[in-house]
Amino acid sequence: VNSFHSWANAWCSVQVKIDFESGYTAIVNEVEPDHAGAAQVEPQVSLDTLNFFKTYWTDGIYPSDMNACLNLIAGGASCVVHEGKYCICDTTVVDSAVFASADSSMSIDQLLTDLRTGAVDPSTFDSGTYNSLNCGIEGVTVYSKSGDCSSLASDSIFAFTNKSKAYFLKNMHSTVHISGSTDYSFRNPV
Repeated sequence: VNSFHSWANAWCSVQVKIDFESGYTAIVNEVEPDHAGAAQVEPQVSLDTLNFFKTYWTDGIYPSDMNACLNLIAGGASCVVHEGKYCICDTTVVDSAVFASADSSMSIDQLLTDLRTGAVDPSTFDSGTYNSLNCGIEGVTVYSKSGDCSSLASDSIFAFTNKSKAYFLKNMHSTVHISGSTDYSFRNPV
């Protein structure tokens, strides 16, 4: 049977499915039902998905049992216990700049350690989208949309070559939070 997929203007929320035993997570999409009342979701992102991946929880703390999930629900978080071994929760993503400024005291090793999000080569954007900055970091070009070396934003890009490989890293730390909770968050793997 051929199936047809298309974009729709209906809402979709991204949820996280947490395995109590391992702390691994899977992505679950909750979608608005269509006019017939059906909510069609791909199996890879359905409630029953088993596509779990390693998750870097803040301080290694995650809802590790049913009581922790029930406490989230009691505290106002939008979560459900699923099959007695998973907690499925709504999420929010917060992006922030890793470095507020750049100067000659920084190194490529520091950038490789602290920056986890890749970026597109700034030359692929329309002319004038990014400005090239020389911030005094040996072997590194910094690209910024509106700032200078003393005021970088989360969309600034650090470009350099290390061991014959070109790197473009976004000046961004992206954190996924369990909506309605301040207790649980993890580094965004995307």
